[in-house]
Amino acid sequence: MSLSQQFQIIIFSFLFGILFLASYDLFNRIFYRIKGKFVRFVLELIFFSILSGLYFLVLFLINDAVLTIYLPLLIILGALFYIKFLSFPLLRLYEIMIQWVKKKLFPYNQKMKKNLKKLKDVLSKIKQKCFTKLKRKKSIKKETDMK
Repeated sequence: MSLSQQFQIIIFSFLFGILFLASYDLFNRIFYRIKGKFVRFVLELIFFSILSGLYFLVLFLINDAVLTIYLPLLIILGALFYIKFLSFPLLRLYEIMIQWVKKKLFPYNQKMKKNLKKLKDVLSKIKQKCFTKLKRKKSIKKETDMK
C-alpha cells in the first residue's frame, strides 16, 4: 500500500466516523418515536448494514480492502470529534430541517388541531346535556312509578 493510499484511507476513516454519527443522529431524530420495537431494530440493522457496506466499498476501492488496526481507531476518533465539536450544532440543524419539512407537508396541522379540539368540546357538551336529560327523565319516571 502506497503512502498516498494510506493518507487517503486515514482521512476517509476519520471523516467516516463523523459521517457515521451524524447520520445516526439524523436517523434517531427521524425515527425517535419508534423505541424498543422490532421495527426499530430492523431499521437500525438496515442502516448499519448500508453504512458498513459503504465503508468497505470505499476501503476496497482505495486499498483493496486491507483493514489495519488504526482504521477502526480513526473511525472512533472521528466519532469522538463529532461528539465533542459537531453534535450540538448538527442536532439543532436537524431539528430546524424537520420542523421546516413538517410545515411544508402539514401547513394546516395547527388549524386542524384547534378545530378538532373545538369539535370535541362541543360534542362533550352535547353528550353531557343528553345524559342530564336522561337522568331527569329516569328520576321523573321513578317518581311517577312510586306514586
